[in-house]
Amino acid sequence: MTQRPVDIPSYLAVEDEDPFAFYELIRERDPSGAHWDEGMKAWLTVRHGDCVLVQRDEATFAHPYHDLAGAVEVQGGERGILLLRGPGHQNVHRFMLRFFSTRVVAEYRERFVRPLALRQLARFAAAGEADLDSAFAEHLPAYVICALLGVPIEDEQLLARCKEWNDDIMRWSETFGEDPEVLADARRSAANLAEVLLPIIRERERSPQDDFLSALWREGPSLLPDWDERDVLAQARVLLFAGSETTAHLIRNCIHLLLTRPELQAALREQPDLIPGFVEETLRYYGVIHFRIRAAAVDTELSGCPVSAGDRVHAVLSAANRDPEVFDDPHEFRLDRPNLKDHIAFGAGPRLCVGANLARGETVEVVTQLLERLPGLRLDERRDAPRFRGHMPRSYTPLHARWEV
Repeated sequence: MTQRPVDIPSYLAVEDEDPFAFYELIRERDPSGAHWDEGMKAWLTVRHGDCVLVQRDEATFAHPYHDLAGAVEVQGGERGILLLRGPGHQNVHRFMLRFFSTRVVAEYRERFVRPLALRQLARFAAAGEADLDSAFAEHLPAYVICALLGVPIEDEQLLARCKEWNDDIMRWSETFGEDPEVLADARRSAANLAEVLLPIIRERERSPQDDFLSALWREGPSLLPDWDERDVLAQARVLLFAGSETTAHLIRNCIHLLLTRPELQAALREQPDLIPGFVEETLRYYGVIHFRIRAAAVDTELSGCPVSAGDRVHAVLSAANRDPEVFDDPHEFRLDRPNLKDHIAFGAGPRLCVGANLARGETVEVVTQLLERLPGLRLDERRDAPRFRGHMPRSYTPLHARWEV
């Protein structure tokens, strides 16, 4: 195995810290862009092209979720989209991408996102100050997904519990199932979520509606043989897992920019049509899921570095999104960037995030409502300053803000 440069620390050293200087250190000191991280026991690749390759070539760089401890129980079943491989995965993935088209997401913005966002905002807007994370960003995306799955949005205690259970499962994903205590928590929370969702799933089988669960019942038999309620549950659970916490991180990062870059906020207030591009550049600039895990299925190489079968390979998406070979001025936030959508914040290849359009639409709606309803929005400098926190997903917290009432 190639010896790593001694002056590059482990990625573990930048947990809850801004990691971008670390990514650039790899880019500068490991010319291949592929670096063995002893603390992570994995290769980290930071080049845009390599990150795309690692995610597209599943024959060489396999998706390892199926092999993580507790994966089947935690993810709601062995035929959930995260665990499926081969043609079965392709069928379910295509269906999910088609279902969350821009047209469907536009309808969901009206039916679910806007009412829930306005309900949250109404609770603190008159106060003139709040932590926009704990009062808003932390909860809204999970509530939206729960509403999409038929959980009654008026039952706020249940919504809050569903979010807490989902948080336990996100911690499992960050520890790869290797922490026994985290794994036990995730298993209990998965069982709790199943108890909430299965009655709704069974009701949709009896009485279909114009919603996601009904679509899974309608089209599922053409996706996988012997389709049943366990398969519907598995896809629903993945949507909650992948579509709530990650979107919360994206919303936090957008809010952080609104609070700390007054020139950006002024531009968006003057030209609201720039908001979708603002969200795209936030995805590129800060990212959400900073790396995706793969495992070499065969002996291979990555940019000339020998990779042995079984080695973990982490495609560091947020480093790739600042690759100077792809993006001019990669460390600058630019609303006029000509290749805004060349980022890979939602991944690439056969496991491109199926909820990407939903995350975009939800965040555009949130930014729009914040700018419309919180005039004079600014950072509250009397309170703790935001810090870039996290490990696999990362975002700024807290987000203490003030505005004119």
